[in-house]
Amino acid sequence: MMVVRVLFTAAVFFITHGIVLVQAWANDPLLTGSSGRIKNAAVYVIADNPGFQYFTTNFVEPLIGAYEIGKVFDFDEEDTSDVKSEFLKNLTFSLNKGRTVDLFILGHTNSYSKMLAGIPRDLRKKIRLVYNSGCYNVDDGPNLLSSYGIQAYVGHFGFSASPLFLNKFIYNWLGSYYLRAAVARTNLALAKAMIFGESSDLMEWGYNGIFFKMMSSSNGLKDRVYNYMGTEAAYAGCGTVHVLSHLYPEKCNSVIPNFKEILQNRNQYTQDLLRALQGDKNVSPAILKQIKKWKKSMDQDALLM
Repeated sequence: MMVVRVLFTAAVFFITHGIVLVQAWANDPLLTGSSGRIKNAAVYVIADNPGFQYFTTNFVEPLIGAYEIGKVFDFDEEDTSDVKSEFLKNLTFSLNKGRTVDLFILGHTNSYSKMLAGIPRDLRKKIRLVYNSGCYNVDDGPNLLSSYGIQAYVGHFGFSASPLFLNKFIYNWLGSYYLRAAVARTNLALAKAMIFGESSDLMEWGYNGIFFKMMSSSNGLKDRVYNYMGTEAAYAGCGTVHVLSHLYPEKCNSVIPNFKEILQNRNQYTQDLLRALQGDKNVSPAILKQIKKWKKSMDQDALLM
């Protein structure tokens, strides 16, 4: 097992240094079964995608194919059909079996996470990650951590092009980055594409034309900045969980940001960011540092661990 751990650590080193993206676990029978899926782990996807978000379900195929159990459930919050109850049965079954569970909620602004209240807390703590694509759902995180007992949460700050984030985030998550790094790397790619227009091949985003206006460099700088700031995501909870962390448990200090305060100040922050990008230096050093990091990454990827 020590050899496996050393090989896995080496693989992560190569991944985090941007040399090669590999799934170190792909052919390791100690980590995966004969199917090549991650053992003792399940991912469930709630797909409530009316209108422009319908195509996000196409993004999750690599995700559900990587886990021992991977399923998509298509229902809305008011659904009274068997699909909703089937989702809860599957989720509870995996938790009872001792599997680590990740939950991806794909929909507009929502309160799907409240469904977890019906699951005993001693089972809920086995839920490693909840990702919510909903606009303005970032501040669900603290309650899910403190009241529900999940390990980590990722959500968006505002009106967001979350499918663009999702496609890149899944790529980073399955690359075995720490959660904090997967979120940071995805936000970095979004900033480079949405603010600076550094993405000539939009197909790499799973792009199908719907988000042309949000991605187009022909937009004014103000629109590009506000589109990015709405789509930017943040995590709460354990930032060092990763797709294989249940196989290599380690102590984690949970981080719970004060999202209410952040959201109260976010509009002013966005205005200051816009001013700084227009050349005004009379803004906070933190904003100037952020812009400097973005511009530096235009030449080389930053190490975000």
